[in-house]
Amino acid sequence: MNESYFENLLRIDTSKFEYSGNGSFETSYEPTPYNSIIKLFKKYTPLENPHFVDFGSGKGRFSFIVNYFFDVGCTGVEVRTEYHKKCLENLASYGEKYTEKAKKIFFVNSSAEKYAISSFENVFYFYNPFSAKVFYKVVGNILDSVKDYERNVDIILYFPTDEFTYFLDTKTPFYHLLEVYPEGKYSNPKDKFVVYRYGKTTEVLTIEMQTTCKSCVEICSCK
Repeated sequence: MNESYFENLLRIDTSKFEYSGNGSFETSYEPTPYNSIIKLFKKYTPLENPHFVDFGSGKGRFSFIVNYFFDVGCTGVEVRTEYHKKCLENLASYGEKYTEKAKKIFFVNSSAEKYAISSFENVFYFYNPFSAKVFYKVVGNILDSVKDYERNVDIILYFPTDEFTYFLDTKTPFYHLLEVYPEGKYSNPKDKFVVYRYGKTTEVLTIEMQTTCKSCVEICSCK
């Protein structure tokens, strides 16, 4: 199913690729493909009572599609003011059709490392948008929050670098939970989600993904 289907379904505009050309991670915008997100959630079940945080949220795609399917809280953290404004425009449009769901979506105009982790936030998504230094700082902030408010938390990486996974494997209490290859492991081994978990319980979300049509059932195995 193509990108425009989901853009129309959600009443949002997140599809345009943009790049500033200065070579840093923070200046490129390329949203996670919708079909890749759906394939992730075929394999990965979120923690119980999840609240997702998307660091480097761009125009908000990940938050909208997760909120739509699971009706859960999502926060997008974006440092670029122009993208943050677009998130708010998308939220207003999304809310016209999905009023109650939209009340659970929040967007914050902030750098990732300065964002204050809340006690109810427990699933953190990164589409490789940062330097290693920034990523390490954000993970440190997550662990500080866990010390203050003990809970299970997940980190989801998309297109992770070896540096990021090595850091989580060897320098943190997170453990490797799952890998998902949207296009198959041998098609592009770098195109993958890697999920890490902190915590000992296995409690997971029990609600099911929402669907609206037969074609969506075939694509994402919704109810």
